[in-house]
Amino acid sequence: MPASDSRGISVAALALLVAVVAVAVSIAYLAIVPPGGNTTPTVTIQTVEIRIPDGAAGNASLSFEPRVVTVVIGVNNTVQWRNFDSVAHTVTSTSVPTGAQAFGSASNLVEPGQEFTITFTVPGTYQYHCVIHPHMEGTIVVKEG
Repeated sequence: MPASDSRGISVAALALLVAVVAVAVSIAYLAIVPPGGNTTPTVTIQTVEIRIPDGAAGNASLSFEPRVVTVVIGVNNTVQWRNFDSVAHTVTSTSVPTGAQAFGSASNLVEPGQEFTITFTVPGTYQYHCVIHPHMEGTIVVKEG
């Protein structure tokens, strides 16, 4: 008869249970902590897209889409403007928060099919427009992460 403890559990069954638990814990650990021991989580910063719609140059009712965007530092604070129009545009700041850098210029053209990208790191409200087509205006609100 196999050896057992006072509750009637055999030593072999107890050893098997301990082995199964050890394997399960090892698998769970490897799923959480990749080989090499790097325990720093990977954070993917999402890019927010703003469209320059086709026809925006000649239509005063068209502008950057969306006109107002709110982003959070460390989460989605990279903004990319894509030009879907058939003519060039600019993305040029008209006001930025204290401590932030102005962006864009009259000579920084975003050609048809191209994009312009900025990662915002200073919280606050940024106003911008297209120098060539001043009816095109937008706002980026940057919040702390």
